[in-house]
Amino acid sequence: MKIWYSPYELFPIHTINRFSPRDHIGFLIKIQNKHIEAGYADCRPIVEFGDGHFKVLLQRLREKKWTPLLKRAVHLAQIDGKARMEKRSLFFPDIKVRSHFTCTNIEKLRSQHIEALVESGFKSIKVKVGKNIDLETTILNRLPDSVRQSLRWRFDANAGDGEQFLTKLSPDFFPITDFFEDPTRYNLKKWQALSTRYHMKFAFDHPQGATSLSQYPGIHVLKPAREAIMPRKIDVITSAMDHPVGQSFAFWAAQTAVKKFRRQSTDYGLQTDHLFRENPFFKAIRPQGSFFQYDDGYGVGFNELLESVTWLSL
Repeated sequence: MKIWYSPYELFPIHTINRFSPRDHIGFLIKIQNKHIEAGYADCRPIVEFGDGHFKVLLQRLREKKWTPLLKRAVHLAQIDGKARMEKRSLFFPDIKVRSHFTCTNIEKLRSQHIEALVESGFKSIKVKVGKNIDLETTILNRLPDSVRQSLRWRFDANAGDGEQFLTKLSPDFFPITDFFEDPTRYNLKKWQALSTRYHMKFAFDHPQGATSLSQYPGIHVLKPAREAIMPRKIDVITSAMDHPVGQSFAFWAAQTAVKKFRRQSTDYGLQTDHLFRENPFFKAIRPQGSFFQYDDGYGVGFNELLESVTWLSL
């Protein structure tokens, strides 16, 4: 198997969460073997998930020391390559998948903004919290009740101090909250106690404190670009705030789940393109409203764009 790579850098418009860097560096991969002429995938390491720097991953790729992230990228590239050889898209045009809106800049979360989201078709919003809890809860608590009630709420503390956040959040939010993602470092007993106290479901994403998703019996947040997934109806499929190629694989997995369950039982997290400075790939998938817009073409799309980038040999 031959492998090429193409480094990229994504530039968040605002800080993504309480510890993310201002830039997001990764690389696309292209593979070729006796069965596949060209298959593409994304490899965007997340430091807080223990992936290390992208240069470390590239070295391991050269040495064929397969980390889980590299294995997953190659596997997805094989899926993409097979579809391209068969001249077909991976997507189902008749299956729509609704997403929540992801908010990383809570200072802009005002009534007018929420009303515009509702008008665009969003049913739920996921808010990143933990950078400035006093400011965040003040903004949220000041929202008029009619505005607050117009959406379902999801919060994500990225394994930070979600417990303090909950003590300052208005109780009016509790019955309209779908879940709180990674409120603290994973501790099942603590999470169960907090869930009982605040009458709120929790969701598990961050790996700190647990060896696998299976350790948590509640909602799992699944990232198909990073891991093979077997979603349940309660689980939330999301992108990894990665390159549009990776986001498109998340959409493919979400469509597959909706097809399996015959309906979408919860909003997924597939729209993070608005969090980044636009580039040609993001421009190709800019959605309208709450539904992900995939790019036409074979596999996950981007035919001309993927051919136009610079590919480097290992």
